[in-house]
Amino acid sequence: MVFWVKEDMTALPILPHGTTAKPLQSGPLQRPSDGPTTHKLFDLWEEAQKRLWKPKFWWQNLMLRKGFDLTFIKPHEFRLLVPAHQLTDCDNCTEVCCTGPNSRVSLGLLDQARLIDAGLSHAIQQGPHGVNDSANKLWAQSASEESLFFRGFPVLKRDATQTCALLNENLSCGAFPHWPMSCERYPFAVNLENKTVFWAEGCASLHEVHEPEALLRGRQLFHAAIETYNQRIRDVILLYVAMPELADMGLLRHLSLHGTLERRRKKLLAAKTH
Repeated sequence: MVFWVKEDMTALPILPHGTTAKPLQSGPLQRPSDGPTTHKLFDLWEEAQKRLWKPKFWWQNLMLRKGFDLTFIKPHEFRLLVPAHQLTDCDNCTEVCCTGPNSRVSLGLLDQARLIDAGLSHAIQQGPHGVNDSANKLWAQSASEESLFFRGFPVLKRDATQTCALLNENLSCGAFPHWPMSCERYPFAVNLENKTVFWAEGCASLHEVHEPEALLRGRQLFHAAIETYNQRIRDVILLYVAMPELADMGLLRHLSLHGTLERRRKKLLAAKTH
């Protein structure tokens, strides 16, 4: 059975099971664990939306719309291609999704802010990311390797065995509840072309839970997948219209951009060292 999503689920939290949050009107949802850097980023996003339409930023606006699709996707426009009661069974899973060639986690600005607030900035690693040439590379990963976010944004640090540096000895996430949005929504992923949210093929851990909470958890993961994509749009807008503030917050150190953006980034960081 396919669970078709028709209702507007923008008010649902993108949080782990059992937690709640109050959504911002035009930005990402807050978590109870969010700290000062994260809150500053939320406030900066509200300001960035206003700047985008000011004459002073007309060139940035033009470049943004020339190079990126800034259309936020809406939950009611997507359908969920996952059985209504299908959930992950991480506790009994024998395959650790936090290790191996497909375990790379790209970190957006919000992800980095949350890790900084949690005292986990040591787990943020700048590129080069390295392209995965393995035969079992996932199609979604292949499609993303030419994007700004793959080439320019940092990743979670991994050890020599390609295991996430934040994975505990008991195989639980050492960053929780400050973990990245990509980890939070996994294994749900967005297919923009077909306007669907699907179960990522890299996850083989699933079981059937015929309880009301299973439906709620499925909707939370669905919304988290949508929100992860929309946060990428916020990130690129912030880079174009609010880079000085991002530098002050320590959110440019691990980026590796290109062209004008990279020159501005290096100039701002150099100014902070003097």
